Amino acid sequence: MARVVFVIVDALAHRHVNATTTPTMHALGLEGGSALGRAVMTSATYPNHATFATGALPLDHGVVANWIVSEGRARPSYDIGPATPTIFDACHAGGRSCVAVLGDQHLVSIMGATR
Repeated sequence: MARVVFVIVDALAHRHVNATTTPTMHALGLEGGSALGRAVMTSATYPNHATFATGALPLDHGVVANWIVSEGRARPSYDIGPATPTIFDACHAGGRSCVAVLGDQHLVSIMGATR
């Protein structure tokens, strides 16, 4: 069975993933594969993480900033979450298990990991 590990280190420049600075991460990339991600606009944490989890752009998943105007007032986007299906939804629909390990508790709802 194939396993996928998706590692996001917020604000870690790709040039720092090398044998000297991040040897373990570098070795894991060489053994399995790696890809360079690009930030979506805005370059804020929550819109980008919602994009990682949904594959959709911010205007589609609805997390356009860390704070969003909803119901006539500014609300933290983690109270709302993405409006489109996530990778966690796809795993569930396909009968696959999935796990999210996140360093910011608000990323759980931003990425739809509660589903």
